[in-house]
Amino acid sequence: MIGRTQDEKYDLIITNTLKKELKHIKENWLLLLVCFFVSRQNIINEIFPFAIVVLSSYCHIKGPWISILFVCIAAILSVRFDFVYIIMLTAIFGYYFNFRNEGKKSILIISGYSAAVLFFSKTAILVSEGFNTNEFMLNVFETMFIFSAIILINEGIKSIKKIIKEKSEKNQRENKKKEVKANNNNNAEGEAASTVSYVTENKNKKKSKYLSIFSDEAKSKIKEQLLWQNISVKFLEVISCNKSSILVSMTVKTNKAPEEAESTITLIVRNISGAKIRCVEKIVISPNYYVLK
Repeated sequence: MIGRTQDEKYDLIITNTLKKELKHIKENWLLLLVCFFVSRQNIINEIFPFAIVVLSSYCHIKGPWISILFVCIAAILSVRFDFVYIIMLTAIFGYYFNFRNEGKKSILIISGYSAAVLFFSKTAILVSEGFNTNEFMLNVFETMFIFSAIILINEGIKSIKKIIKEKSEKNQRENKKKEVKANNNNNAEGEAASTVSYVTENKNKKKSKYLSIFSDEAKSKIKEQLLWQNISVKFLEVISCNKSSILVSMTVKTNKAPEEAESTITLIVRNISGAKIRCVEKIVISPNYYVLK
């Protein structure tokens, strides 16, 4: 029973892994195709450093997918069967796979490990078959090529991503500035319109708030306002002299001095009717009675 449960568990893991791999292939088939053609390139028809460079760079950037291992091995097999490179590719992939949950390692460690796997593997084979200086120098060249190529590819990809990101951020900033400018223009237009409307409305209010001094309503308000100022109006008459002037005759009773009563009457008449008047004649009938014209 326990064995059956374990088998089902492994079957589930394998099924999930295959599903993830198929999804990855579907999303990155074009990139994997490019990796295949690059990996099958060789130097002097003997060495395949590009396959190791492609595998290491791909695993470092996208993770240790089994599909990229198969692609690199298939690329070498499409040229010729090379057991040594197949073992080296598997060893490099195994390193990435074992440390897949520990985050990305330094690119120097990655490139150094890949180059070291190739150098020590091929040097050990060279020593076992008989040391050859030319073959050893070729191993050194291939090692340095792999080390530098992995670093250059990853730095190049970083630079491209940085340029794309900066361009995208620049476009976003420009679009944001345009939106802010458009909003400011709209707000300015709205404020201007509201200001014009407000001024017009205030003008209309100012025009409409004054009462005709000839009306009974205006006279009543003048009397009422003056009464609040302790000035009792006994007689009020308004006569139109011409289009630009009027005559206001008023008899009042108050304890205020004549000059103070005159100033108060002038202000209240102006506030109610808008008419600007001044006293041209002042008659004191008794200490508390005045006739103002």
